[in-house]
Amino acid sequence: MSPRCLIVGAPWIVAALAASGCAPTTTELEAQARPHVVIWLVDTLRADHLGCYGYERPTSPHLDALARNGVRFANLHVHANWTMPSVASLLSGMAPDIYPESWTTRVPDDLALAAERFGEGGYETAGFTATVATAAFFGFDQGYDTYVELDGELSLSERKMRAGRAFDADTLVEAGLEWLDARDDERPFFLTLHSIDPHAPYAPPAEFDRWTKSYDGTIDGSVASLRGLAARDITPRDRAHLLALYDGEVAFNDHALGMLVAGLEARGIAEQTLLVVVSDHGEEFGDRGGYGHAHRNLHRELTHVPWVLHWPVGLAPDVVVEQLVGGMDVLPTLLDACGFEVDGMDGRSVLDLVRGTSMSPADVYAFRAKQPGDIAAVRTDTHLYHWDERGQRTGLFDLAADTDEHRDMRTGAPALATQLDTRLTTWLGERAARRRPPAATPDGATREALIDLGYLEDGSTKTRR
Repeated sequence: MSPRCLIVGAPWIVAALAASGCAPTTTELEAQARPHVVIWLVDTLRADHLGCYGYERPTSPHLDALARNGVRFANLHVHANWTMPSVASLLSGMAPDIYPESWTTRVPDDLALAAERFGEGGYETAGFTATVATAAFFGFDQGYDTYVELDGELSLSERKMRAGRAFDADTLVEAGLEWLDARDDERPFFLTLHSIDPHAPYAPPAEFDRWTKSYDGTIDGSVASLRGLAARDITPRDRAHLLALYDGEVAFNDHALGMLVAGLEARGIAEQTLLVVVSDHGEEFGDRGGYGHAHRNLHRELTHVPWVLHWPVGLAPDVVVEQLVGGMDVLPTLLDACGFEVDGMDGRSVLDLVRGTSMSPADVYAFRAKQPGDIAAVRTDTHLYHWDERGQRTGLFDLAADTDEHRDMRTGAPALATQLDTRLTTWLGERAARRRPPAATPDGATREALIDLGYLEDGSTKTRR
């Protein structure tokens, strides 16, 4: 995987050098084509709760500014509705394997993650995470020179309900900037920061709790109050309260993103940094009768997430890509933008769409990835086919006429439903033929952390969200 000697997305640099009589050397071209890369990965962030995606509340002024001065993908859908398979897919460019709900597997050692690919290309690599869901124990440290779990040194009592600043996005930013100040500045760097603020429990800091009103209900945003929520009789007031708390968390996370941007600017490296903002999945708030994520739902509230690229010297501003793209396309696109060959991945680089060049449409497949025969979906640029072996959530949806994906039109278009079912069955068969991830046995501390996040029931392996 050798770097190519070309400028990607920044032809004016070459033109300016030529005009000044300074012909760029191969080394100069390589350096200009290899920006620093920072991935701001936000857990549990729906695209439709952000200003640049049309949300009415001002939850995301810093992300909105990045989108105005960079590239926004309007129609990115991820391939799973919970963290482990989705992040593994985002960072490998591959379709998700099965990661059981018991959390007893880990990312395969021979699945090349982003840090490994950038490290092979000469980048110094570091990752910081605020969630046990991407802990080194589960294999997410692969390829990093430095990998830090911010909650790794906390006691179980401190981890309880994500209490303490170790879980907050501003702490994550501070840790990342400290690493930047100590790194080898002779090399480009690849840095991932996995923030978790929008994930339950919903408890925004007071200054960002801007939209909650007087509320005397029993749902306070804690994991305990959210347990079993789908089976309850939720009032409109309950739902409004949850949305207000969630939006406060989104706003706080955006504030931390602003801190990150300011930190890059203060260090004089913002212009040469490809900043990537993306999420692993969304969150349901009764859209289809459920709450949270990781349950039997692969509709847009759980798969449509933001993807913004900002690189002042390499990408034109105010670009919006409307075409459907998938989470597996993120890593190939980043590698392509940095001048590396892209091969061996299920996803594809969509950099041509950024440049305004047309590309053939591609289906986006989703798979809950908790067990064989799990719910799955295929999304085209016009339709969604959602399949559930139980039959409860199977349906065909016209995305132009039914943007919220509620009206099953299988009876009116049986041929199309059969066609998409065949495509989905073929994709599932190809995925199933692959090797399963290796086994893992979470220790007591890891299990406690998963329980506190709502992924496991206390004393069992049953998911509760």
